[in-house]
Amino acid sequence: MIERFEFKKENRSEEFALLKYVDTIAKRYTSHISDCYGENIQISAGKTYTASEMQELFEQDPLAYTIYLCSITKIFVKRFNEKRLTHYFSYEDYIKDDEIQKLIKYLELDRDKFWFLLLFIYDYSESLCINGYDVAPCANEQLYKMVLAIQQIVKDFNEHTGATLNKDAKITLSIKGQKSIVIDNPTALHLLAETIDQRLDDMDLTETYRMNYCKRLPDSKPMSDSPHIFYFAQMFLQLFNKQKSIVDKRKKGAKHSVKELELVSRLVYFTKLSTNKKLLDIESQTLKAYLKQYKTLNLSLRRSNIYTSFWI
Repeated sequence: MIERFEFKKENRSEEFALLKYVDTIAKRYTSHISDCYGENIQISAGKTYTASEMQELFEQDPLAYTIYLCSITKIFVKRFNEKRLTHYFSYEDYIKDDEIQKLIKYLELDRDKFWFLLLFIYDYSESLCINGYDVAPCANEQLYKMVLAIQQIVKDFNEHTGATLNKDAKITLSIKGQKSIVIDNPTALHLLAETIDQRLDDMDLTETYRMNYCKRLPDSKPMSDSPHIFYFAQMFLQLFNKQKSIVDKRKKGAKHSVKELELVSRLVYFTKLSTNKKLLDIESQTLKAYLKQYKTLNLSLRRSNIYTSFWI
């Protein structure tokens, strides 16, 4: 197993391949710069490079190839190269665990790509659930929720008579020391939602950053083990949903197969997120209990202390 990613010419394709599962999960929430020679490429709103300039940059610094990974995968690669990931389990331990390896093979997963996925999910889930912090809702989130709520109840719009709603609705603005302002006119609500929606779509990059800024709450605390286990498991299950070979093995109507749940359950025990040996017995339903108990868990207002722009 490689000790660091270097992206030199002789091993570049193999290293990118090892990060396939990690990048699949990370790209779900971050933009991905496509690998496209012949076109100008802009890096993080900085200088725009032509294809020839990019090639020269790559020759000078092989790590420049990481622009073809989404931002979250880049952070992971940097942490891996700096040996800042967990020391609680090793690649050797992973390979020697026969049951885990049998399940990986059954699900037609690549064991080395899956190893890096395991490292990433462990690192990310810990950074969010244990070392992360809570934030107040950002401006974009609050406005989007309001716009969506109004749009869902607009029955129709007549250019002469205005909007008709299928439910009564109102917005109340409360200002300390002043009388509240109530907006309950259907047309006013519709126009408000329509105007804000268009404005959010037309924002430039600077405005987008500002609208998505979230203030950190001072009383943030680590989450308990149980929701951490739930979140850790969910990240694997979401990757499984993107693998056709896995989906095709499921019984009709099943969200996940027994083998999928067994693998994740064993990984919870392997990584020492729990020392409950019942996790090694899929018949105990221990993992399903975690998944059921926290299925409505909402972490939209929690942030990782490392992967700050990514959450599930």
